[in-house]
Amino acid sequence: MQGAPQHCANLVEFKLSLDQAQEDETALEEERMRGNTVLFPVRLDDAAFSVDKGRPNLLKNSRNIGDFTDWKNHDRYQQAFDHLLRDLKVG
Repeated sequence: MQGAPQHCANLVEFKLSLDQAQEDETALEEERMRGNTVLFPVRLDDAAFSVDKGRPNLLKNSRNIGDFTDWKNHDRYQQAFDHLLRDLKVG
């Protein structure tokens, strides 16, 4: 993390839009320039897994997507959150 901007892509149904794709592309371009990961996709539902083209498809096939679908379950949420924090510190 160390002061560098990080991006979390919310892969939920209402975010699978042109604006989200543009934000993702900006983050991916930043990754190419910096040589490290800045885009950390997370999901709150299974919408990204029902898409078979475009940016969501690329992300689901090339990234570990933080699974927050069971966010109401404290233990599962904490486990997903801890994993995301580890990724952000390494990325």
